[in-house]
Amino acid sequence: MMIRISKTMYPKALGLVVLVILYCSQSYSQGWQHSYGGSNEESLKCINELSDGNLLAVGNTNSFGEGGTDIFLEKLDQNGNLIWAKTYGKAGEDLGYSVDQTSDGGFLIVGETTSEGAGFTDVYVLKTDSLGNLQWSNTYGSSGYDYGYKMLETPGGDYFILGYTGYFGSGSRDIYLLKLDNSGNVQWTKTFGDTLDDVGYDMQYAQDGNIIIAGKTMSFGSQAGDIYLLKIDTLGSILWSNAYATDKEDVANAVYPTSDGGFIIGGYTAGFSAGKKDALLMKVDSAGNQEWSYLYGGEMDDEIQSIIESSTGKYYLSGYSYSFNTGDQDAYVLKVTDNGALVWANIYGGDNDDDAYKVIETSTGKIVVAGATNSLTSTTKSAFVFEVDADGNPGCNHEVAVVAAVQMNLNQRSVTTSSLSGVSSSIASPVSNSASSSDSTLCTYAYCDTCVWPGDVNADGIANNFDILNLGIAFGATGPVRAGATSNWMPQPVTAWTDTFLNSMNYKHADSDGDGIVGSSDLDAIEKNYGKLHSKARSASVYKPSNPDLYFDIDADSIATGSSVTVDIFLGRDTLLAANVYGLSFTVVYNNLLVQKNTIEIDFSNTWIGTDSLSLNLYKDFHPLGETDAGYIRHDHNNSSSNYGGVAKLRFVMEENLAGGKTYVYQTFVLEFQDVKIISKDGTEIPVNALSDSAVVYGWPDGINENTIDPKQVNIYPNPSTGLITLELDYKIELNELHLYDLIGRELKVIVLSDDNTMQINLSSYPSGIYFLELQTNQGRVTKRVELY
Repeated sequence: MMIRISKTMYPKALGLVVLVILYCSQSYSQGWQHSYGGSNEESLKCINELSDGNLLAVGNTNSFGEGGTDIFLEKLDQNGNLIWAKTYGKAGEDLGYSVDQTSDGGFLIVGETTSEGAGFTDVYVLKTDSLGNLQWSNTYGSSGYDYGYKMLETPGGDYFILGYTGYFGSGSRDIYLLKLDNSGNVQWTKTFGDTLDDVGYDMQYAQDGNIIIAGKTMSFGSQAGDIYLLKIDTLGSILWSNAYATDKEDVANAVYPTSDGGFIIGGYTAGFSAGKKDALLMKVDSAGNQEWSYLYGGEMDDEIQSIIESSTGKYYLSGYSYSFNTGDQDAYVLKVTDNGALVWANIYGGDNDDDAYKVIETSTGKIVVAGATNSLTSTTKSAFVFEVDADGNPGCNHEVAVVAAVQMNLNQRSVTTSSLSGVSSSIASPVSNSASSSDSTLCTYAYCDTCVWPGDVNADGIANNFDILNLGIAFGATGPVRAGATSNWMPQPVTAWTDTFLNSMNYKHADSDGDGIVGSSDLDAIEKNYGKLHSKARSASVYKPSNPDLYFDIDADSIATGSSVTVDIFLGRDTLLAANVYGLSFTVVYNNLLVQKNTIEIDFSNTWIGTDSLSLNLYKDFHPLGETDAGYIRHDHNNSSSNYGGVAKLRFVMEENLAGGKTYVYQTFVLEFQDVKIISKDGTEIPVNALSDSAVVYGWPDGINENTIDPKQVNIYPNPSTGLITLELDYKIELNELHLYDLIGRELKVIVLSDDNTMQINLSSYPSGIYFLELQTNQGRVTKRVELY
């Protein structure tokens, strides 16, 4: 039985792709998911922890309140259970974007309103006590459009309010900063920007007590929009302002001060893809100088909306992605190191639209995310809050996102920002109501050390190609049926079976579908949950001459762009056989920039290990990572005889136009093994040497007719060599040019030719390593690999 696993989650390969390895710890505390709302739409835009350890979230509701859209405020306990909910607004559109606890124990909400104020839309600030009872509310703005997004409380109990204005300032829209006293009275206002649109979305206190503002500018550089950072003092004076840009739209949605005095900025860029947005994370120092930037995304739109630095020094990012499901929007949460390297990335929700607007770390080290879900409830959209552990696991409704992490740099420049003043304020009188919001517990989970996770047959914390090996060992075994069994990725308690594997792990883990028998149907759970994890580790291997070899055989030194390639995978040699093989699993690592997407296949049909009728196999390609997982297992409980030869064929198609059809292409292509495991029927692991192989990929500019010749018509010996080699050509071939390249494709030498079909070439002046000779002849071109030692 063979299963080819494929899912529509292929991020594009951009620049330098960092291969992602997910490392997760075994520890797990608790996770949960809740949704809240009524018969219409709700969403949450912000969540924060309160001084009593509970949670406070703000967003919007169409189910409760006075009409239109009202501000929706919820207090939750530490496990997401609803304590109370309130609404604020009138008949128009009243939206809440942020909420914070103030020094007096109450709450301050910032948003926008069309129900009250001087203009079409005004900045809206509401102050409540600790029970959500309204104390005061004001609108601020002009006769046009003004919006409020964020607040900071000063040490003296006053407030900074950030948004943007379409009336005051130098341009059509400008960043708008208001300083209010603790009663909402205006102390001063500032605008920042220039002649076009300039918007502020987030602000934070810097380590030195000044203020950093992040947003978007169209006034300085690209009119598509650039990332805009301003550092100001607490009087609103500009300390510095920078723009960071590609040639397309770049936006900063969030900024967070880092422990080294710098800042981490999250948002998106459209400058490195074909009209799509990539999630962007940028690190700058205290003066705004760019230190590094990463993209994390896929083929569709991906965006970061919130970031934090955790107590462990790692960064958590939240937002949304269209890349990793069925084309709908998913809540998107990532964990990265302090250097931007990806630790893990997950999507949360279901088949419809879901979003993760805000991520926080609580005082107990828990990671809590707030947003909206249209997938997990019967209503059109519900407010959504979930908690994950350090590995991103909330217990249900999530999946690993196979992300391309791409390091890049934006163009940075200092800009001269104009600053003006202006404000109109008025007292608002919103109606405050209690909201009879539902609270649906979608799942709760505490770590279960003895539970079965469907698809994780070997109980190593992830469903992948390794699991097919244990499935073959336990094939046909029977045991207790699992009560309430489901193939969904969640821990399920079950009575222990009689049999155990060699490492004492119980056979119950092999019964993925819970029907009480280990069979072919249990492979379906591996397919369904492939890549999902609750812990994962990887191991490395060391070469030992006494072990049999697992190796590739690329049957050419050179491969033309656009060509179909078949590579044999061999186990054992005639000088050292592989014995007692029952199954194997491995990962093939390749350069995804050179291989066409959706062309990778691994075929086990002619393996010497077993026959199709008595075996199971699978493979799954992760093209954005340049990795393909594969596994093959017998299920007749008999080891194969000692043997050597082909165990699989790897097939793929090279990219056709690597240099845009404009220049000669010459690149080294390498195939490597990773995470190899070969077992006998009792589960004993058989050590092997996993070897790599390489070839040159070559191509010519458009319009040049390339007639390749048979590489066997060209002979080079001795190879490997100490430096003096002989080149021997078929008598029909006339050599026109001969070039020497190093491993990365740099041309080192144009070799002087002789008239003979046999000539000696002296390369003894070059250091040991791998080189390539490219021959241009009357019958075409061919490249030969030369090894010097």
